[in-house]
Amino acid sequence: MVRKACQRALDDNIANLQKNFQTFQIKSPLDVETMEAKIGKKEGVTISSVFEVLERLKDANGKVTYKKVGVVKPVQNLIWDNRYMAEEEMAEGATLGCTTFKKVSGGDFTPGCLIRQIK
Repeated sequence: MVRKACQRALDDNIANLQKNFQTFQIKSPLDVETMEAKIGKKEGVTISSVFEVLERLKDANGKVTYKKVGVVKPVQNLIWDNRYMAEEEMAEGATLGCTTFKKVSGGDFTPGCLIRQIK
């Protein structure tokens, strides 16, 4: 019980760092066919979270940059609960394996796009 509480507190603090400091922000691949990504509650994803979709671009010099091409939000009841021991306590969403998103804005997303949480 103590181990679970400590691990969840650590996860909450890391998620807080990810939201407040760009250095810690997670970039996760988005499966553009199913609109799913392997991030969840451990990373602080909630129904009110908003993510920008980034397309990877390479210039003539080989430098990689990312361009914002859209915005997505998680679908209610389809947020993966990937926190410590979530499956053992049969938490809602623990067996999903990924979080499903819906498009808020943007055109067609190409394979290889990443998502990054917006503050």
